[in-house]
Amino acid sequence: MKKPLTATLGITAALLTLGKGPADAVSTILAPVSVSISLGSRNPVVGEPNNLINQTNFGSDMIEGILTALYTSRVTPWSDVDNFQAQSNRTESSDWIGEIELFTEPVLSSRYPTITFDFDAERQIQGFALWNLNSNDGEGLNQFFLTSDNDNDVSNGSNRRLGEIFNATTRREEFVRPQTFSFTPLTTRYVHLNILSNQGHSTDVGIAEVAFQEVPFEF
Repeated sequence: MKKPLTATLGITAALLTLGKGPADAVSTILAPVSVSISLGSRNPVVGEPNNLINQTNFGSDMIEGILTALYTSRVTPWSDVDNFQAQSNRTESSDWIGEIELFTEPVLSSRYPTITFDFDAERQIQGFALWNLNSNDGEGLNQFFLTSDNDNDVSNGSNRRLGEIFNATTRREEFVRPQTFSFTPLTTRYVHLNILSNQGHSTDVGIAEVAFQEVPFEF
């Protein structure tokens, strides 16, 4: 049975009085539902794209006294994202490693993969967490930018840049906390991660894990 309008307004007013209105809800860690790559990963077994979002780099064991648990997408508060450590020293069964396409004509050049994340529905986001690949070989991400896309069609001019060009870092540690990036909140279903450079490797680029910050819709 539909609630009377007066009752609904009363509940909303009470929440706002307490400072807990819809717009003040806690932002959460958001995992994409699926991921695709514009260029193939290095082979079909090692470095699967799904490794970017399936938390295989996180575990339930105590590592140097810190519990590396799993988060629950759309439930775990974004404020907890720094607590999750990824094993990111080129563990090929849980990282993603993609190829850099090399060209010799008309001039020597390279093209990095573009990674597309699908949330399976429109979500409002305002942040990105990156657990970089910390390989000593220089395969980790260096510079990149993010674009939103509601129809997964990069040719129709509907894409929107999220922030500026971001600079990723590597820490040469076996287990790392995420590097986080913020941008103006917007609603989108797809996000493209456009790789501009890696940390120096000649043929490969890799990432350990990613997640996004979902913020509540205002109404």
